[in-house]
Amino acid sequence: MKCSKYILFILISILSSEKLSALPAVFVKELVNSSKFDARNDVWKIENKLTEWLVEELSSTGKYKVIREKLACKNRALGSKNCLIEGKVTEFDLGAAALDAYCFEYMNYYAKVKIELECSYYLSDGTKTFTVIGSGEDKNQKIRPFYSHLVPEKDDQSNEMVTDFKTRNQVKWGDSSFNTSVVGKSCRQAIMELVNDFNLLESNFVR
Repeated sequence: MKCSKYILFILISILSSEKLSALPAVFVKELVNSSKFDARNDVWKIENKLTEWLVEELSSTGKYKVIREKLACKNRALGSKNCLIEGKVTEFDLGAAALDAYCFEYMNYYAKVKIELECSYYLSDGTKTFTVIGSGEDKNQKIRPFYSHLVPEKDDQSNEMVTDFKTRNQVKWGDSSFNTSVVGKSCRQAIMELVNDFNLLESNFVR
């Protein structure tokens, strides 16, 4: 019985490996941070984190064999199925504004993220390059009693922490506080737009 299970496991592994090898290879280079967000003075290295997020979402489609370029650049064999993705974070803006009036406080938390990719395909008739742009923007605006900042709601607390450079280091990239904040939502919008547009590019113009 154990032998049969082991043989079945090997067969499944072989079939999975063959299926993966038949998929188009997509090599993703780490994004360049061209925004005004300076990772040296802030807690997040956004070019690395957003690249990881992009690779994860592309891989989850099951349509491509996605490889980080820094791991494959030495032995990459270019072929008709291969695509190289290079890109940059052109905008990563976040902040908060407050306005007091009598017993109330108007709060506006905001974030905007924009990423631009250059997708180069190595086809039989030469190299073709397409540009894909993903952007995300989120705001959280509300009027609240002035004293409520002493015990803020959970989403207010997350937004306050990520938009304030003094407390940003207390929020880990990818955790629940980050993902539900205006920054996390904006990043997700930008990444998903890139993945959706890349899928359309693949199906309509390349394959």
